[in-house]
Amino acid sequence: MTAKYINFKSAVNKGICSGCGVCAYSKSSKIKMEENKYGQITPKIVGVLSDDDYTLLNKICPFSENSLDKKIDLSESENLVGRYIDSYAGYVKEKTYRDTGSSGGIGSWLLSELITRKIVDSVVHVKKSRKNDSLFEFSISNSTNEVIEGASSKYYPVTMDEVLKIISCSDKLFAIIAVPCFVRAVRNLIEVDEVIRKRIKVVGSLYCGHLKTSGYSKYIADSIMFDHGELLDIDFRLKADSEKSSNYKTEVTTSKGKFTEFRQKIKGTNWGLGMFKYKSCDFCEDVSGELADFSIGDAWLPKYEADDKGTNLLIVRSKVILDIINSSQERLYLDTISESDLYTAQAGGYRHKREGIHVRNEVMSLISGHQVKCRFEKVNPSRSRKVIYTYRMFMRRFSDLHYYFRASKFTFRLFELCVSLLSKIHGALIKIAR
Repeated sequence: MTAKYINFKSAVNKGICSGCGVCAYSKSSKIKMEENKYGQITPKIVGVLSDDDYTLLNKICPFSENSLDKKIDLSESENLVGRYIDSYAGYVKEKTYRDTGSSGGIGSWLLSELITRKIVDSVVHVKKSRKNDSLFEFSISNSTNEVIEGASSKYYPVTMDEVLKIISCSDKLFAIIAVPCFVRAVRNLIEVDEVIRKRIKVVGSLYCGHLKTSGYSKYIADSIMFDHGELLDIDFRLKADSEKSSNYKTEVTTSKGKFTEFRQKIKGTNWGLGMFKYKSCDFCEDVSGELADFSIGDAWLPKYEADDKGTNLLIVRSKVILDIINSSQERLYLDTISESDLYTAQAGGYRHKREGIHVRNEVMSLISGHQVKCRFEKVNPSRSRKVIYTYRMFMRRFSDLHYYFRASKFTFRLFELCVSLLSKIHGALIKIAR
């Protein structure tokens, strides 16, 4: 029996949702965004949706088979990073941006330049939340200082519905930066919503392997110090002097103080394991944010990894961004790099998304009779790679159990022991695949 493609309704029912919130923005009286017990923000349908409602939602949901972004022709590219003008590895020479950023500081610098040059009035990005029930949220920055306050990566669930409502009621021009699935959702919304189309003028994307649930933050805090009190803040990417740029620290701020540990020493935080990940991320092909005006990531290349201050990948996709780069050469250190370098710098993410999605589609189709519509041709990985992709699905699901194992220090340490064992099995599978 042929599996059905995912639409908005089945995406919500099957958990193939990243919580972007465009559905709740578009149908605010009928859909609300809520965080579930596993730390995932998902839509809750609270009203009766009409056929016309579903037609619209199928167009704007980034995981729906009728999502407008799937109709965009990317054939002029080699299908690795989408259409682009130039690609670079580099950093901002001005110390403030690089020191406060996760990597080379180019993302925050570009957003600041958009305001300084009056291309936009404000920037929408993720910053520390003003709410008691969340650590981070989408916020609006109106100055370069406010942009810098939001620098550095936040591996935490957020949603755009509330900030989109603010944008729609404003007469300002905005830039927004988000992960690829959110970028696709924004592009879809721009196609159908005239007000949003007039307001959002620049869209930036962060490279993304996957979204983390809020369980990830809680797990890190529990692992560093179980009896930590209330979790108040977390810095996921604290740079460590004299270390490789990939060997960063994580700092948690709690009601009992600040605690820091190297990320690599915390069991289960290797990004390739995919623990504390949204299910939807297993069904996304976009690593770099192909529909953005620019894309920012980490240059995980041997030439740059030794620099503990961090180096960015930058993909320029629009003339507006190219003009900013070309007129600021003295303020930036940039090496032009090839598409092959872009792939190598994030090879694990491309393999997992482009190869692995077909394996995961087969598994989902067997279990539920549904699959996502892929833009790229099916590849046939080796049997050992198929085992790895399937095993990662199990690891993702297992990590949700952290919610239940937090009851006591004993049960948490038992969970942590299981995480360590599962990680070692994953490592063994990787060695076999090589």
